[in-house]
Amino acid sequence: MARLPDWMKPIVGGLVAIGLLGLVEGGLRLAGLPDPGLYAGDLVWSWTLRPGLDRAVPGPEGDFVVTTNALGLRGPLPPEDAPFTLILGCSTSFGWGVSAEEAWPARLEAASGARVVNGAVPGWSTEQARRSAAALLALGPQRVILAFGVRDAQAAARPDAEAQPSPPAASFALARALRALIARPAAEVPPGGPPRVSPARFAENLRALAAAARPAAVWVMVFPQPSRLVEYIDAAAQIGPVWSPELPAGDFFATDPIHLTAAGHAHLAEAAVAAEASGEWRPWP
Repeated sequence: MARLPDWMKPIVGGLVAIGLLGLVEGGLRLAGLPDPGLYAGDLVWSWTLRPGLDRAVPGPEGDFVVTTNALGLRGPLPPEDAPFTLILGCSTSFGWGVSAEEAWPARLEAASGARVVNGAVPGWSTEQARRSAAALLALGPQRVILAFGVRDAQAAARPDAEAQPSPPAASFALARALRALIARPAAEVPPGGPPRVSPARFAENLRALAAAARPAAVWVMVFPQPSRLVEYIDAAAQIGPVWSPELPAGDFFATDPIHLTAAGHAHLAEAAVAAEASGEWRPWP
C-alpha cells in the first residue's frame, strides 16, 4: 500500500477530525442533546420561543405549562381573514407563572371581543424587539401594543445595544454540550450597573418599532410595576400617548414581584378596556 506524502498527512488528518466532529454533532442532534430549552436563536443577541413547545416550567408558585404554536407564539395562531391585535413585550405580557388563558393578552381578547395575539418573548427588551419583531409585524395586525419597560430598566453588565452576535459555531449542539459541562456561575451585575436600555434609547426603540408597525395603529404601555418606571414613562410620553396603570402590590407574585398573578393579569386587561373606552389610553399619532 502506497504511503501518503508527508504534505498530505495534515490534510487527511484534518478531514478525519472534521468527519468525526460531524458524526458527534449529528448524533447529539438526533438524540436531542443537550436539551435546547425554551428558546431558539442567539441568547446574547436576540431570541424567540421554540415552536411546538409543551413543557412544565418552574414558576413563582410552582410549575406552569408553556405551550407554543407553529410560529413559536403562546396561544392560538393569528387569524388569516380577520383583524387582530398583536402584543409585543417580555415575560410580563407572556404571562410568566400563569397559564396562557390567564395571561393578560388572552384576558384582553375575552374582555374586548377582539382577537389578540400574544407575541411577547420572555427576556426581550425593546432592543431585541427592534432586531427581531419584523417577522411578527409581517403577520399583518390591525393594532400593535408595545408593552415594554421592565427588561429595559433591568440593571446589566453592559447595555443591550452593545451586544454582539455570537459566532455561528456557538449554535452547534457540540458547543452547547461543552458549555454545559464547563458552565460557570453567571457574572454578577456590578452595583449601579447600567440599565439594559436607557430611557433615551427606549424612546428611540419605541419610535423605530412604531414606524415598522405601520400602517397598524400603535399603542404604547410601559408595563406596570410596584415601583413605577417613571423615567421610561416620561421618555415614551415625549413621543406619544403612553399608558402605565398603577396596580396594587397584591397583583404581583410575592416571590417574583415583577410578574403579575392570574388575578393581576385579569385586572390589567379590565383596566386596559376601561382606559381605551375613556380615552385615557390612545394610539400614537
